Amino acid sequence: MVPVAHLSQILLLCVLQGLFVSGSKILVTGGANFIGFHTSLRLTEKGHKVVLLDNFNNDEALLKKKASILSEKGVQLLQGSCSDVHDVHYVFNHHPDITGVVHAVSSNEADPLKSVSGNIEPLVNLLDVIRKREDNASLIRLVYLSSFDVYSSANPLPFSTASELSPPKYMLAAMKMSGESLVTGYTCTYPKSLSSVILRLFSVYGPWSSPGNAVYDIAKTIDDNNPVEIPHRNGSSVQYDFVYIDDVLNSVEEALEHATGSDSSCVSAIFNVGNGVGVALTEVAKLLMQELKKEVKITSTTLADTFTHASYSDTRDRLKTISQTSLKEGISKFVKWFKSRTNDPGSKPAALDSIHSKAFNEFIDHKNKAFLKRIGDLREKYTAYAREHNIPVAKFYRHKTYKFFPGVNSGKDRRKVDGSIEHVREICNIVDECVAFNAQGQLKGIIDHQSKWQKGPGLYVAEIDVCEAGLHNCFGNSTCTYKGPAQFECSCHEGYGWIHDRCVELYVEGRVSQAEADEKLADYIDGRNWKDYTGRKTEFYVFNNKDDFVPYGELVYYPQAHGDVEKLKEACLKTYHCIGFSSDGLLRRGFGQPKHWKYSDNVLYVLDVDYCSLDAFRCPPHSRCRRERPGMYSC
Repeated sequence: MVPVAHLSQILLLCVLQGLFVSGSKILVTGGANFIGFHTSLRLTEKGHKVVLLDNFNNDEALLKKKASILSEKGVQLLQGSCSDVHDVHYVFNHHPDITGVVHAVSSNEADPLKSVSGNIEPLVNLLDVIRKREDNASLIRLVYLSSFDVYSSANPLPFSTASELSPPKYMLAAMKMSGESLVTGYTCTYPKSLSSVILRLFSVYGPWSSPGNAVYDIAKTIDDNNPVEIPHRNGSSVQYDFVYIDDVLNSVEEALEHATGSDSSCVSAIFNVGNGVGVALTEVAKLLMQELKKEVKITSTTLADTFTHASYSDTRDRLKTISQTSLKEGISKFVKWFKSRTNDPGSKPAALDSIHSKAFNEFIDHKNKAFLKRIGDLREKYTAYAREHNIPVAKFYRHKTYKFFPGVNSGKDRRKVDGSIEHVREICNIVDECVAFNAQGQLKGIIDHQSKWQKGPGLYVAEIDVCEAGLHNCFGNSTCTYKGPAQFECSCHEGYGWIHDRCVELYVEGRVSQAEADEKLADYIDGRNWKDYTGRKTEFYVFNNKDDFVPYGELVYYPQAHGDVEKLKEACLKTYHCIGFSSDGLLRRGFGQPKHWKYSDNVLYVLDVDYCSLDAFRCPPHSRCRRERPGMYSC
């Protein structure tokens, strides 16, 4: 703890160095709760830019009023949670100029797991995001709002920050003590990222408090004309150190200025925030009855030793600027608000910026980019190794450049990306198979030669050699030839011809093609004799304007016939396993189901053989091949 005697000199040094000036951006976590709400308003009034993070999920009516007031005052409202580390990352990623944080998140849960998730997880997430910030030149000043609950009945009165703390006897005390240790530990370990001040708040009261606050609960009981139960211990009313909310705000302001970096002792500055006077709850109840002009019965109830204790703050541990609002004055201000709280129509609903889904999406996008970067690094490493050892490898374009062609379109759409052209370009750049995209955000895997482009919204074409990159469809017996940015042409090897987007072996009379040799080998292995199934059938059935593009149904290509049907018939009858042909010269060894045949300028000629026995007509599993009429079979 920094000695109070030196505090004024430290604050003067802060002012001279300009470490915390009006206009700074401050994050208030838990900013919609009682203390966070007032803190946000005070800092805004002092000229600071306030970013508020809260889940806005408690006491809906009161929160809506608070949100409206905060929004009208210029506070930026972010609906999210410190319990989700992605939300905290989002806040600092979108507000890198934050220089101060007031952590007002607190949860008074008796259940241990809920208590940890409501107190420790939010704090650790916040501290860890701060220490991981890329720009550590900007020191974050943190004010952690702790509680007098860290003290126990074992500590002498008045409570002093110099006192050694005893083991906690209930969950809130354990959470606040753990929180103080975490803040100090992070501040000590990462002094270039974080400086901190810990404020141990005593019994805070004032306007805009809610159920669970002692003064509010007593006032509500009196207003409802119910008797007030006052906890007693050893025959006397329990006393608390009540501090008005405005006095707390003065301390928060000074603490932000005071948090200028840890000293050589590596200990966060810790201050009590209270009036230093113990007040019996009976006296609070009487003052509330006077202001509310109501009289109710005051009863007493015995308090367990482990539940709470008397609390006085040591005035020597307080910050200099704290004012001492008297209890009578504070109660009067509170009751004035309390009477009008239900009559306040509130302002127009505030627009909350819900960041949870956006934060998670950014997290996924960040991980995806990191993964793709890793893949890119590995590919570059392997490419270098492959070239060094003369291993064929596709060229890798890590950073693509694009040329825009207005009013055109080409290629099949792979996927659509929403967003700006810059965003679509970024996605195409990291997707290896993307060679182009149009102005509507459609990514392209393969595009046609420029001479075949159609009218469209405009095309952004990557200036890459798709042949070297292996981003083409010239497979099998063909070679890719580069024809311009992301454009290519497939050239068939000698003895092959191009038809239906592939290279098919050419028919040569008297020569056994590779496809025929494969069919003969398959028949031999299966113990099948082609002649047993075809017999002497020579009649072909004709289907006009039909064609079938079943994959690998081709046998050989006979362009030299120039569409002469008689030549094609003769060639088919001489070719092993030929069961038909099309007028464009393609001899077939298999057909798909006739219901899947497409309209075409071609004519199909189908030999009337036993397709089912030949297994030339493929049926899916769990179905059988059935002959309907000559040349027509179905499953």
